[in-house]
Amino acid sequence: QSSNVNADGWNTFYFQLNPSKISIDVKDSKNQSFTGLTLGYGKAIHISSSEPLYFETGIAVQYSFYKDDDDDYETYDDHMASAKVPLNILYNFQIPNSTIEIAPYLGATLRYNIWGEKKVTQNSKYKDEKEKTYNLFDKKDMGSTDNTWNRFQIGWQIGVNARFNSKLLLGLSYGTDFSEIYKKGKINTTSITIGYCF
Repeated sequence: QSSNVNADGWNTFYFQLNPSKISIDVKDSKNQSFTGLTLGYGKAIHISSSEPLYFETGIAVQYSFYKDDDDDYETYDDHMASAKVPLNILYNFQIPNSTIEIAPYLGATLRYNIWGEKKVTQNSKYKDEKEKTYNLFDKKDMGSTDNTWNRFQIGWQIGVNARFNSKLLLGLSYGTDFSEIYKKGKINTTSITIGYCF
């Protein structure tokens, strides 16, 4: 057989590395690359009577960080913590004569950005103020509505997971936002996943 039907589904605890960037749809603007780290729990639920088709959801927490020290006068540090809920449809194939299962999937992610700050450090000895911290979600701190980051976002992703002996999970996915993190800015994310299924 080329597929594996597990009527009970499975649970997964996982860790992700999320190299990401904010694509800015403004002429001559520089994309902002940053790194994310995610811890999460997922549940795959069997939704077909005869096919290995599953609905997968769960909850995850992501910490993202970015540093730009190319400026001769200032260094910028951005940090953000988010809660994520994935909503995926996956199809679970089993490679014949092996204990390896392959599960391509497609879905959406709901993300709520809990906390975020920008630290600006003055590098010049002529500046009196050495460091200042800004709330990324505060209009007053960010100077305008266009620069203020949004709390709630929705995006999409496509990817594939491989399970070995129905326990060890390795995965790779790519996705981007439907909604903007701030005006003209959307997050594109590659996720590298390792997990344990039970």
